[in-house]
Parts: sequence; C-alpha cells; structure tokens
Amino acid sequence: MQGICRDLDPKDPEGLVLYGKRGTGKSFHASCIANAVIERGFSCLVTDIKQVVNLMESSFEKRSGNLERILAPDLLILEDLGAQRSTEYVMEHVYDVIDGRYKAGKPMVITTNFDFRERILNATADDPWGRVFDRIVEVGFPVKYDGNSRRREIGMKNRKDFKRKLGIEGIES
Repeated sequence: MQGICRDLDPKDPEGLVLYGKRGTGKSFHASCIANAVIERGFSCLVTDIKQVVNLMESSFEKRSGNLERILAPDLLILEDLGAQRSTEYVMEHVYDVIDGRYKAGKPMVITTNFDFRERILNATADDPWGRVFDRIVEVGFPVKYDGNSRRREIGMKNRKDFKRKLGIEGIES
C-alpha cells in the first residue's frame, strides 16, 4: 500500500476499487492514500454516497454547484459504495458523480463491500448497479481485501484487556 500512496498520480484517470468484507482495512488505506495525495500538494475529497446524495438533493441551482464541488478535487475517495438503498434516484446521483469524474479524466478511489469481480462478471441487464460498475471497471483497478475483520480482532482484544482490568477474566460476555 505504501507504493500506491507514493505513486498514485491524481492527474492520471486510473483509480482504485478497494473491495472486500467489512473491517478489512479498505477505509483505512483509502485515508492513507488521501493523506499522501494531500501531502504532495494535490486536492482530495473523501466522502460517501449518502453525503453525495444529500448534496445532490438540494435545489437545482445548488445541485449544479454541489456536483462541481464533488468533481473539482484532483482525487475523489468514495466510501462504502453500495451501502445505501439502491433506488433509481440514488443510482442516478451515483452515476452522475462517477460519470462526471470519468469524463473529466480524474481518478477515484472507491471502497465497497460488494464483491467487485463477482458484480462485474455476473451483472444482469436489470442490475441497478450494472451501469455504475460498468463505468467504474474502465478506470478502477480492483484490489481485493481478504481476511478477518480488524475491528472485530481489536474489539476482542480490548474486551479481553478490559475484563483483565476488572478482574473478571473467567466470566463469559
């Protein structure tokens, strides 16, 4: 990941799709990339689809300006793609952002719990995400995150330490 943080060029339209199970480090690494890009003097916006939709729900006059704010940074990091309801309305806004970045030749780093390769290989005509993923696949290099949830492992360790502090190691929780 250090190489990606060091070498990712926000002026290159190629981005990343970090996909895998919850808690495996996708958002952590996306934040590391954001920090590295900002340290190199580029602009970066880190947001999630829910915030994008909220911005796009504003009046038409504001909507245009809000879309520009999302499209303007050198790098856009979109967190948790697919974590929200897949309504036609949401999909339209998601597509507008991804298509706008694509047309501007600006990269994105996208995190998702979707199995990206599975979604691409098994996309059907009625899949609401099909159009979005079809656009992403052209400019997003997929990186799979396997393994156990780091959050779960940290939580279990913290509980174990806390039980030891309380002197209740043998008690089930």
